[in-house]
Amino acid sequence: MARLTRYAADRDSSIWGVLTGATGSTADAGITPAARRKLDEFTRMISGFAAMQNVGADAMSLAQSIIDQSRLMAVLMSDRTPESISKQENLSELLAGVKQFADQKQEEGYAIKPPWPTSWPKCLSPPIRTATILQAKTG
Repeated sequence: MARLTRYAADRDSSIWGVLTGATGSTADAGITPAARRKLDEFTRMISGFAAMQNVGADAMSLAQSIIDQSRLMAVLMSDRTPESISKQENLSELLAGVKQFADQKQEEGYAIKPPWPTSWPKCLSPPIRTATILQAKTG
């Protein structure tokens, strides 16, 4: 991560810009092929979440996709320690809260847009912000 962060900062770019190839490449940043494959998988996963949000997926669908695709619950369920069980319960409560929020907003007729700030530090700018900006420019 340090190499990637430095590489992005040297180009006045975000890490996301490097990951997507918009402002450099992970190969040029000195990232190993194995790490690049994992970063590419991560980039595709996050891009998919951004695309879901951009086409109007509700918060519950998006949250469930994040948990499923990241395999977060599966990892927690494979560990039967008290801490892991507590984390499973917390994640289930979070999903219940997201579902309640999404249902309430749907009943109220609101379209949900993420509350991302427009002034994230460049090396931390979220991909959804990038996708939203691109959508605004093209749509």
